[in-house]
Amino acid sequence: MIDQDLKEKIIETLGKHYSTDIIQYLNDKAIYNANDEPFSRESIRLLVNAHDKPEQRENLKVENAIIELLEMKIEETKKLQKRKKLLKKQ
Repeated sequence: MIDQDLKEKIIETLGKHYSTDIIQYLNDKAIYNANDEPFSRESIRLLVNAHDKPEQRENLKVENAIIELLEMKIEETKKLQKRKKLLKKQ
């Protein structure tokens, strides 16, 4: 389950409109809902906010993909910051 700390990290990394990036990543990885359709923004929002409602079901495959996406975005940000530092030194 996505806890409050992870939710905050998702918003910090992807922004408040995180569902668009998550859906795109899930589609790229061919991870679809039970009806074999792309996840909706609402379903992603419910999954990210599941810690607020214990009756919500978990989806470990989607949660793992979200974590992969966060790791990838964080790494991209680090590389970009490193490049910016190099350019400032020149």
